[in-house]
Parts: sequence; C-alpha cells; structure tokens
Amino acid sequence: MGFYKTGFPVAKGRREQWSLIGFILFFEIGSLLCGIASSSAMLILGRAVAGMGGSGLLIGNQTVIAGLAPLEKRPGLTAVVMSLAAPGMLLGPIVGGIITEYSTWRWIFYMNLPIGAVAILLLVFTGIPEQTAKPDWRIVLRGLHHYFDILGCSLCTAATCLLLLVLNIGGDLLPWNSPILIGMFVFSVILFAFFVYWSAHMGHRALMPPSIAKQRVVWSGAATLMFTIGATTVQSYFLPLYFQSVRGESALTGAVYTIPGLPGQILFSLASGFLIGKIGYYLPWALVGTAVHTVACGLLSRFSTATPTPYWILSQFLAGCGRGMSLQSPSIAAQIALPQDQISIASSIVTFGMYLGSALASTAASVAFDNVLRTEVERRVSNAAAADIVLTGGATEFRHVLSGDELASALDAFAGGLRGVFLLATGLSGVSFLFAWGMRSSNAGTQRTEEGNVKETKGVIGDNAN
Repeated sequence: MGFYKTGFPVAKGRREQWSLIGFILFFEIGSLLCGIASSSAMLILGRAVAGMGGSGLLIGNQTVIAGLAPLEKRPGLTAVVMSLAAPGMLLGPIVGGIITEYSTWRWIFYMNLPIGAVAILLLVFTGIPEQTAKPDWRIVLRGLHHYFDILGCSLCTAATCLLLLVLNIGGDLLPWNSPILIGMFVFSVILFAFFVYWSAHMGHRALMPPSIAKQRVVWSGAATLMFTIGATTVQSYFLPLYFQSVRGESALTGAVYTIPGLPGQILFSLASGFLIGKIGYYLPWALVGTAVHTVACGLLSRFSTATPTPYWILSQFLAGCGRGMSLQSPSIAAQIALPQDQISIASSIVTFGMYLGSALASTAASVAFDNVLRTEVERRVSNAAAADIVLTGGATEFRHVLSGDELASALDAFAGGLRGVFLLATGLSGVSFLFAWGMRSSNAGTQRTEEGNVKETKGVIGDNAN
C-alpha cells in the first residue's frame, strides 16, 4: 500500500515516459508470475510484484497528462482516464466471473499481458515533454536513500497492514476485546504517529512532504476520494451478493445486474471533466456528485426481497451519476492548483487515499455485514439448525436447504444484513460530501508557477490555500 505514494515520484532521474513504461513492465511481470503460479507463495509473490508496478500506473497517467496538456485541457483528459478506470472496479467481477466459469482463473492474469504490450508500444512512440529538469539517473541511483523515503514507506505500509489485519480478524478469529487485537490496533496507531513525526522531520524528502500534504486542496481531495471510493467499493462487493442471495440469481447474472451504474458514471465523468475545462469550476461538481451519491446509497439501503426492477436499476444509475461527477474532481483540483513539480507527489497522495479507502471500506463492510446478519438471523430465524445453515452455508447454500417460512425468514435476514452494509456506504459517501467543501474554487483564480510567481490563467483555477 505504501508504494502508492512512492511508486512514481521515486523515478526522479528518468523521463516520465520511460518511468511509466517501467511500471507497466513490473505489472506485466507480476501478472505473468500469477498466471504460471504453481503454489500460493508464488501467487503471492506475483501479486506483490504486480502491485509494485500498478502503484505507478494511475499516478503516472496523471503526471503524463500534466506534462502533455495545457491547463484548460487537463480536466477533460483526466475525466477520460477516470471514466475508464473507475468502471473497472464494477466490471471486474463480471469479467472475472465469465473467465472463471468458461475457462481457467489463470487467464485473469494472462489477459493483462497483451493489453500491457499495446500500452508500452503506444508510449514508446509518444513524445512526452518533461515537466521539470531531472538530475542524471546515475546520480539518483547513488543517492537513492535521499530520494526514496524507505523508513517512511515501511512505517506507512506496516501501520496500514496492521489496521487491515485488525479489521479482518476482529470478531471472527479473535473477539474485539482480545488483548492481542487491542495491542495490534495500538501498535498501528503508534506506527502512524511515528510516520507523521518522521514526515515532519524529513521535510521535502519525506514520503508525504508536509508542505504538500498540508495544502487544503490535497488533504481534502484525498479524503474526499478515499470516502467516495470506499462507498463505491462497498457497492461493487455487495450488490452482486444481493442479487445472488436475496434474489436467487447466478453469480454471473448478479454481476451483470450491477451494470446500470456504469452508463451514468461514464457519461457524467466525461461531461463534468470537459465542462470543468471550459468553465473552470470543479467544486460544484464535487459537491453535487457526492450529494447525489449519498442519496443513491440511501436508496440502495432500501433494497428488500421484493424490490421492483425499475427501483434497483434507477438507484444504481443515480449512484453512477454521482460517482461520475465527483471521482475525478480531487485529481483535477490537485493538477490545476499546484505547481508542476508538485503534481506527481500530490497526485500520489490523492491516489493513496483512494486505494486506502477501498481497502478499509471492503474490510469494514465485511465486518458490518457479518455482525448485522448474525443479529438479523437471531431475530428472524427461530430454528437453530436453520440459523446455523444461514450463517455458515455461504451466500446461496441456504436457498437449496431451507423452504417455506424458514427460507422467507432467511431471505429477510440477508436483506437486513445487506441493508446495514449499504447504510455504511451512505455514511461514507456523506463524509466525502463534507470533505469536498475543502476543495475551494473561484471564478478568477490564479496558478502558482514553479518560480513562485502568480499569473492569470484562462480557466477558473482552484485555490490551494491551506
């Protein structure tokens, strides 16, 4: 996880073009290792390598856009990238389900190889101007410890992993009041605190330079994206589960039924990006988008065993519209409010918030679902044997064992458990709406140049005030 803040900025001695190609190659090698894996250890190694490569891809794309495009065109191009990247989270289960059902799981990784090869070929023949002057790569290599905050990366990664581990095993393998669990959580907090201290000590050489991280447009944008993606992740995991467990659909059909959220997301992502470039305002899109997304998540929490088809289609479409309006706003705000030499680091901080939100939300949602489902089963299913089947038989097994009133009670219990999860998504999206207010904008803004001067720009530029 820590590599999302270091993946691209660490390549200070190489051109952005070749740095991005290098990260794609890392991702390709990791995918190949996963595809040919003959053991769990090899699969884990491949995922680690692919993750290191993937850490620079989205950040690299944003950095390349900043180098290629003038300021007024960056929002539209960023919207194109986000309109393709974000739906992948929802399409992933569909494509993975099709591949797994009709072929072998290995093709989930093999399919990355030709896609990456095409991307590399396109980059090789694309001229990308440098944003800032770079030292010779040999100098960077000799002084790598000055450019790469190894301790900061280690602290951030360890603290995040510990926190995720606590959320994963809490209430399942260990009770929440377990001394081991409490100790792990306290140690995670200590590591986070030490990471903050170390970042302040390192200054501009830190993994997360305080001079950039403290800027209002950066931390508020990262928080906005973290909670928005968190709510999106909850939907991508549990909407297919609703259609499988409560509605009795197959895994593939359940994934297909989540498609209604994609058209609105793609449409409003492109529209908002290009309109931001033309008009200049990014804050209204972030506010309206997060508000619409919050309302849509609330509508999802009303799903039941008898939800009519138009309701679940329109609810998902509305959620997609909200995501489309808001997801790219933090990245756009960072690009147009900061100097060129700070864009890659600011983008990496915002992107880290995105992936951290996804990881934490998926874990928290699983914990919430298990707890709410257990409560609902205890309240609705009176037969102990039937209750045990619902809790231990998986998302669909109980449908093949129970019948009559017991099945109806089990379905109501599952719907209640999912209702709690979607209420969590509603809360996450609501918090993103609050943080979105931090990304201030004006209709006659200015951009701070690399030399520290201030010049008038064509569009409306966000205020990067602390």
